[in-house]
Amino acid sequence: VMRLTSGLLLVAVLTLSGCGTEPEPTAPPTSSTPTVVPTQTASPTRGGPVPQTVKGVIARAKGAEVALVDVVVPDPGPGEAVIKVGRAGICGSDLHMTSEPGTTIAPGTIIGHELAGEVVALGKGVTNLRIGDRVAPLPFVGCGHCAACSDGRPHHCAQARIDVVTGFAQFSRVGVGDCVVLPPELSDADGALIEPLAVGLQGVRKAQMRIGC
Repeated sequence: VMRLTSGLLLVAVLTLSGCGTEPEPTAPPTSSTPTVVPTQTASPTRGGPVPQTVKGVIARAKGAEVALVDVVVPDPGPGEAVIKVGRAGICGSDLHMTSEPGTTIAPGTIIGHELAGEVVALGKGVTNLRIGDRVAPLPFVGCGHCAACSDGRPHHCAQARIDVVTGFAQFSRVGVGDCVVLPPELSDADGALIEPLAVGLQGVRKAQMRIGC
C-alpha cells in the first residue's frame, strides 16, 4: 500500500508504470453463473451496511453488446479489501476484449480495471488499509510474497490474478498490497487515471525518450 501526498503522486505513477509491460493475460475460466461475483469465506471487517447485490457490466460474447446486470457484492478474502467504486475509466483493452478476433475473455466477466473508490470492507487480518481509505488499485492481484510482489510488480507474479478487480461494478474486490491510497486533495477521477497514465509513462521509458528529442 502506498499513501500519497499530491506531491508524491508522480512518484507513485512512476512506480506503477511497469503495468505497461505485462504479458497478455489469460482469460479467467467461464463461470456457470456469470452474473455472480465469486465470494470468499473469510470473515470481513465492514465499515457499515453494504448491499448484497448491485449493478455490474459484463462482457457477454465477442462482438456482442455488454450487459448491465445484477451481481453479488463479494466478501474480501485474506489480503483483500472491497471498495465502493467512485470512478472507472474505459480502457482500449476493454474494447479489444469484447470485440477483436483473437482476444479471449470468458462470457460473464465483469470488466473495468481503471478505477478508484472507497474501502468499505477488509479481509481477515488486513492492517495496512483502513475503512474509509480512498484507493486506486492495480488490475492485478499478486501473491504478496514473491520477489516480484515485494518489488511492486504484481503483474509479474507467477500467481497473479486478473479475475478479482471489477471496475464496472458498483463494488469491487482489490488486493490490499496493490493499491495506492489517495490524499484528500485528489478526487476519485484523478485516482482512476493513475493506471492509464502509468502505462503511458512506461511507453516513454521503453522508447528511451529524453527531454529535447
